[in-house]
Order: sequence, then structure tokens, then C-alpha cells
Amino acid sequence: MYQIPVFMEKNRPLFKLHSGVLASMHLYLLIFALVFEHPGYLLAMLAAIAVMMIAAGTVPNWSAYLRMSIPLITFIIVLNVLFSRAGSTPIFTSPITLFSGNYYLPFTWEALFYGGGMALRLLVIISSCASFFALVSPAKALRMLSLFGTRWALTFNLALRLVPLMMEEYHRISEVQRCRG
Repeated sequence: MYQIPVFMEKNRPLFKLHSGVLASMHLYLLIFALVFEHPGYLLAMLAAIAVMMIAAGTVPNWSAYLRMSIPLITFIIVLNVLFSRAGSTPIFTSPITLFSGNYYLPFTWEALFYGGGMALRLLVIISSCASFFALVSPAKALRMLSLFGTRWALTFNLALRLVPLMMEEYHRISEVQRCRG
């Protein structure tokens, strides 16, 4: 059965930090991932997140999020290679016949690498969010978000607590369907 990523407090220094400090640190990582395009910067941010996750002992939570993001990352790369017309270095050119017309669809290295860069950016964003949710308890997040409005904070916290329950129900339903055939 899949591991459902839920918050568990551990006796590590990162868990003792104030939730505002952790939120601002992860917000900076999120903003930097959206601003920078260079793969070196994105890999450095991913390495920083990996060091945080290893130091906190929350690598199993992170790997669960990474497993869930693999289809989306693959989809981004494939879509970019299929539909991006940018690039001058072709991998190969595929003829396509649409409406009795012959078209050539170029698959380029630039589109492949740009899709890889976008996938790396998404990986940093998902990893930053996974690290935040692994290090900050939902109660602390509710307390921190209550400054912006109690209704909004309560709705956010209830939605956050509902995700693991929905994943557990999904896995239970899929097991029942496999048993039925």
C-alpha cells in the first residue's frame, strides 16, 4: 500500500523553528523557482530542499510526493516535445496527414530540454511544498494563517487534513476493485 504523507513531529532542529521562519524560507524557494530558469539554480534549490528533508528525516514523505509527480513531469516533457515548434536541432521529423494534407512535425532537442527544465522547475515547486507540509504542523499553519482571516484559515486547514483521508479512500477503493476483477 502507498504511504500517505502526513505530518509527524520529530525531535529534530528543523521542527523546532518558528512556523513563520519555515513559511518564509519555503516561500522564497517557491518564488525563486518561478523566477529563475537556469537548471543550475533549480538543481541547487532542489539540493537545498533535499538537505532539509534529509536533516529533518522526512525523506519518505518527500518520496511519496515525488512518486505522485512522475506522471505530471512525464506529461510536461512529452507535451513540450510534441507541440513546441521552437528549436533548430531536430531529433527527427515525423510526417502527419491531416485533412488530406501532409505536414511534418519536428521533434527538436531544444523542446526536449526546455520541457526538462520546466519539469525540473515543477519538481522544485512540489518539493518545496512537500518540505513545508512535512515540517509545519497543520495546527501551526492554522495559527499562522488566522492572521489573514479565520474562515479562510479554517477552510485551508480542513482541506489540508482531507487530502490524506481522500488518498486513503482512493487506495481502499482501488483495492476493492482489484479484488472484484
